[in-house]
Amino acid sequence: MEERMDGLEERLSKIEQKGSNREEEEEERTEELVGKIIEKVKKKERMIEGQAPSNIMETREEVKKIKKAMEDRERKERRNNLIITELKKEKKNIYETTREFLEEFGVIEGVKRIQAVGKEGREMIIVEMSSREEKEGIMKVKKKLGSRRVYIDHDLTMEEREVQRKLRERAREEKMEGRRVKVGYRKIEIQGKLYV
Repeated sequence: MEERMDGLEERLSKIEQKGSNREEEEEERTEELVGKIIEKVKKKERMIEGQAPSNIMETREEVKKIKKAMEDRERKERRNNLIITELKKEKKNIYETTREFLEEFGVIEGVKRIQAVGKEGREMIIVEMSSREEKEGIMKVKKKLGSRRVYIDHDLTMEEREVQRKLRERAREEKMEGRRVKVGYRKIEIQGKLYV
């Protein structure tokens, strides 16, 4: 019986060794698989890190180009337009009032379209001229307005309006300090010195 017990103990010990060997093998395989997975993840991260900045930069550049193209297109569409503000209509509709107002400047023909924009009483009038020369002719003689509180300006894009608004603010500040100031398109002249 002792021999049998010894044999059983030997077998049991061999089975335990095999079991522990299998566990070790499984652990080794698991560690190996985990190591491979980690390496793949790190490799993907390196690829993403290497590509992301250039892709983001390319995308930003494309967006800038698209914005510039849209701004240029909008500027081109508006280049023959005038904006008239503070023109009060007198018993007639705004279109007749605008035509009569433009006739004061010698503009009888050359007006393609007149459109009122905004709330009644505070509307801006967009006047599309048939050529840029006719528009510039009006812009040159707008000084004839004198003390009338009617304003004629170029039809600007939002970005251009913002630039002009900042220039007018600066001009107001400079005038309050007693300096001579002229505001132009994207430029300001203070005491004879031009700033662009």
